[in-house]
Amino acid sequence: MVKFILIVEIASEFSIVFWIWAPIACPAGLQLIPANEAQRAAAGYKRFRCLATAEIQKWDSLFQRDQSNGIQTAAVLWSAPSRYQNPACQGGNWAGGLMKDGCVPNDGAMDDFEDYVNFLAQRYSGKTGNGKISSYAVWNEVASSLWFDYSPTVPRYSATQDKQAWANVYAPVVARKYGDMLRRANNAIARQTSSVMMYASFDMLWQVPAGEDSHVGTKNVLDKLWAEIGTSVDWGVAIHPYGDPVEASGDNINFQNVINLANYQRQQLSQLGVADPASKAQMKIVASEQGWQRSESVPVQARNICEAQFISARNPALLWQTHNYFQEIPAEANHPTTFGLVPFAAGLALDSGAQMPTLQAYGATGAANWEKNDSHYCCTQFNLGCATARPYQAGSANSNSILQGWPINNVIDRNRATIYSSNAYTSGSNSGVFVLAYLPARAEGAYVVGSVKIAARMVNGQPVAFPARYRLNLTNANNTAWVDIGSFTTQPDANGIVTINLPRLMRTHGLMLAADELTKDAPNGQYYLQLADIEMWPTAAIATPVPTPVTSYDFSNVVANNILPGWDVKNLIDHNPASVYSSNAFPSANNSGVNGPTYVAAWLKAGPLPVSKVKLVARMANGRALGFPVRYHIYLTNAQNSAWLYQGEFGVQADSTGKAVINLPTTVQTYGVQIVPSQIGTDDNGGYYFQLADIELMP
Repeated sequence: MVKFILIVEIASEFSIVFWIWAPIACPAGLQLIPANEAQRAAAGYKRFRCLATAEIQKWDSLFQRDQSNGIQTAAVLWSAPSRYQNPACQGGNWAGGLMKDGCVPNDGAMDDFEDYVNFLAQRYSGKTGNGKISSYAVWNEVASSLWFDYSPTVPRYSATQDKQAWANVYAPVVARKYGDMLRRANNAIARQTSSVMMYASFDMLWQVPAGEDSHVGTKNVLDKLWAEIGTSVDWGVAIHPYGDPVEASGDNINFQNVINLANYQRQQLSQLGVADPASKAQMKIVASEQGWQRSESVPVQARNICEAQFISARNPALLWQTHNYFQEIPAEANHPTTFGLVPFAAGLALDSGAQMPTLQAYGATGAANWEKNDSHYCCTQFNLGCATARPYQAGSANSNSILQGWPINNVIDRNRATIYSSNAYTSGSNSGVFVLAYLPARAEGAYVVGSVKIAARMVNGQPVAFPARYRLNLTNANNTAWVDIGSFTTQPDANGIVTINLPRLMRTHGLMLAADELTKDAPNGQYYLQLADIEMWPTAAIATPVPTPVTSYDFSNVVANNILPGWDVKNLIDHNPASVYSSNAFPSANNSGVNGPTYVAAWLKAGPLPVSKVKLVARMANGRALGFPVRYHIYLTNAQNSAWLYQGEFGVQADSTGKAVINLPTTVQTYGVQIVPSQIGTDDNGGYYFQLADIELMP
C-alpha cells in the first residue's frame, strides 16, 4: 500500500555554531559532537563541532513522537548554512527576492556535509531512543539551477545563451558535484544505520524546457548521474510530480506517467547488465513533494489526492508519497496559490477539519480504508479505492437511431435484461449508428476512466445484433472534443461482455460508440445495433512494460586507419550484417607493411559500461566467412577513457551464422573497443583483407 509519510527539511536547523579540529569545552547551550576523540574515530566524523542543545532536543522530541505513533520520517537534506556556501554563489529570484537557499556546499565544505549526515544517521538511527529517519532525500530538485545552485563554478543561465547548449554544459558538472554529495551521504548513512533509503531529488520537467530558464532537464542530469555513480551506491529517485495526476503537460512527470521514470531506471540497470533490475535500489521511486493549488478549489484538491493514491497503488515502483506541506501556514491561509493540503482553518490540532474534503480524502488513503470499505471519502465521492470495484453511474444517454420501445436509457440503467436497439438497416456496412453515454456533471470536473465494458443483448446464450466492428471515443477532460480510442472487433465473451482497457487512464465526461459494421438480430433478420449496457470503469491497471534486455550496446563513433573505398567503416556499427567494412588489400597475412598495421576502434554512446564479451560479425558469402582475421588483438578503454587495456590475442572464428563471440578474461568498465588483426584473413579470391560486418560489445 502506498502511503503518505511525514517529511521534514532539516538541513540547516541544528545551528552549527562552529567546528574545531580537536575536542574543547563548548560554550553554554552547545554540546560537542562527537564527545571525544574515541567517539570521533569510531563514528567516522571528520571534525568536532559545537551544536545547539535546544535544537537537538526539539528534533529529538518530534522524531520520538513520530516513532511512537508509527509514523515513518523522511528528511530532505538541503539549504547549506551561509558559512558553507560559496560566497560568490549568485542565487536566484524567488517570491520577489534573491534566494540563496539552493547554493550547494562549497567544494571545501564537503567533509562538513558528510559529518552533518553522519550526525543525523547516528542520532536518528532508531537505536538511540531519539527516533529514526527512514528515508533521506539529498538536496532538492537538482535539475534546477535555482534549487541546486552551483554558481559561480558553473554560471547560471543567461538569456543571451543558447538554452540547450548551456544545459549540456551545466548538467555534467552538476552530476559530478551531486554524485560526490550522494556518495558522501551514502557513506555516512551506511556507517550508522540500516533499513534506510537514500533518494536523489528531481523535479517533474523531464526534458530541457524552453520557458524555464533555471531548468536543465531531469533526464539530462539523470543521464550524467548514471555515468557518474551508476550502482556504486544505493540510490532511488525522489520525484516531484506536480500538476494533474492523470493528464500530464508535455513530457512532464505526473503520477500517471511516473511509470516512464521507472522504465527509464530499469533501462539504465539493464544497460549495466543487471539481470534483475527490480531488486536494485535505483528502481525505488517516491513522490516526495507534490501538491495542487487552492485556486483549483478544495474539492479538486481532494479529488487529486484520491486519484494520486489510485494511480500510485497500481505502480509497484512508487513506494510512498507526501504533500508539499500538510497544512497551510498562517501567512498563506486561503491564498489561491497555496499548496497546503489542509486549510489553516482546520486548526493546528485539526479540531475543525473533520468535514474538510482534503482531510477526508487524506484519511481515505490510509491502509485501514483504502480498498477495505466503501464508506470512505474517495469511494463515496469519486468511486476510487472502494472495497469492490464498480462502474460509474452514467447520467444520460443518446443515439441518432432509436427503435420505438427500445429506449436509449436502457444502456445506462445497469440492468442487462433491458435492451436498447437502433432502427433496422438493410445492410451492415458503414451504418453510422452511434450511442452516447455521459457521466453526471460535477463540480470536481471530469472522471478518471481506465476501461469500458459493453454488455450485448443475449438470446439463448448467444449475442445478437452486436457490431462486428466499432469505434470508441471519449471526451477530453474539458468536454470540448472527442478523443479517438481506436477501432475494435472484439466480440462478447460467454457472459455477453466485452472489456476494452484504455491505453492509459483518461479524464473524461463520457463516451461514444460508433458502429461501423452491424450484424443481424436473427439468422433471417435485419441489421441492428443492440446493446444491454455500456459502463465506464476506473479500474484498469497501469501496465508496467519491461524493456527488452540489453544484449549489446550502441556505438556513437567508429574509426579505422585503412579503408577500402566504398566499404565505409561506419558499416561496423549499423547493426546491419549486409553492410561491410573492408581494409585495402595486404600483400600477405601479416598485418604490416605499407597499409598496416591496420585497426578499427569504436566508442559507445554512453559509458563506462560493463563489457564481458565482444562479438564480431563476419562478411558472409555462400556460407563462408570472408576477410575474417585468423588471429587478432582486442583492447578496451579504461573506465576513464584515457588508456587502452589489452585483453589478449584471440583466434575465435565465425560460426555458420557469421558470428564470433569472444569471452574476455574479466568484465571491464569501458567506453570502447579496438581490434588489431595479427594474422589477416582472405576474401573469396584469395586476397588478404581485413573485413567485418559488425562489432558488438556485450554485458
